[in-house]
Amino acid sequence: MPKFGTIRKQQWAALVLASTPILLAGETASAAEQFYVGAGVGYTRDGSGCEVLDATTNTILPTASCDTNSIEGKLYGGYRFNDFLGVELGYMGLRSTSITVVDGRSGKFDASGIPIQAVVFLPASTDLSWMGKLGVVRWSGKASGSLTGSQSDSGFSFVLGAGAEYNLGNKLTIRGEIEYFPKIGDEKTVGEADITAIGVSLKYSF
Repeated sequence: MPKFGTIRKQQWAALVLASTPILLAGETASAAEQFYVGAGVGYTRDGSGCEVLDATTNTILPTASCDTNSIEGKLYGGYRFNDFLGVELGYMGLRSTSITVVDGRSGKFDASGIPIQAVVFLPASTDLSWMGKLGVVRWSGKASGSLTGSQSDSGFSFVLGAGAEYNLGNKLTIRGEIEYFPKIGDEKTVGEADITAIGVSLKYSF
């Protein structure tokens, strides 16, 4: 018959073994709760089709040339509540469009935005996660040149996105994503455009 001390040791060993999965699960959950910051660069496309509204006649002016593509930077920070949900706040360039109409006048249309978004993470493996994003963006735009004169405007729109992240180790993650910003700007002031942004960034978690 086992001694009393031996029984107690066996009971403690069984308790530790039984609680190990719970402790590990708690450690994993708390590890997912983290602040992070990121910086990146991306390709943005203005989907306005180079259309310019003449505010005087309320007609679309025919264009001689236009450039609706640009390379823009992005900064963001966020908090991940758990393995599946987070929130982000950022700043990014949205638009840098140059247009010349047939009568020789030209204009430059720029916009930037401050998006705040809910982020849903879907872990695919230990290091890879898919993600989806939905939120609002505070945009600021300006127009300059002989086509429009100097004007500025601001407002709100919504933003949605999707992408993936891969853990590089040492608290670093690489992210690729595509985001869509509809109705950025106002047609009567700084021009309106649907913006598509495709970017890559590096994220550091604390």
